Amino acid sequence: MVVLWQNRHHPWIPVVLAGLALNSLVMWLNGGRMPLSATALAAAAQGIGAPTWALADPRYVVASPGAPLAALGDAFPIRVAGYAAVVSAGDLLMSLGLAGFVQRHMATSRAPEVPSPTP
Repeated sequence: MVVLWQNRHHPWIPVVLAGLALNSLVMWLNGGRMPLSATALAAAAQGIGAPTWALADPRYVVASPGAPLAALGDAFPIRVAGYAAVVSAGDLLMSLGLAGFVQRHMATSRAPEVPSPTP
């Protein structure tokens, strides 16, 4: 977070920082563990089997109704080409920020100057 804060003047870095801060806040309020929505996990795993890694991983806790900011935890199911995951709002913000940062720097990279032909 310190490195991101020091580079906050770069385009899109504040979005990455906001996502990381959001995830950190949610985990801090839940005893250092990210709340995981069982409903979202079931939706992501539908038809391909439940990924057991999430339930066995000590970094996650199945979100209970009283978990602080559980809706901002891992609550969004994603399925892409046989890959299933559950991500948080902070993860989505960080992904958006990183994609924007890379795109911005790719679009503004300077091509070598080519002298114009003289008529």
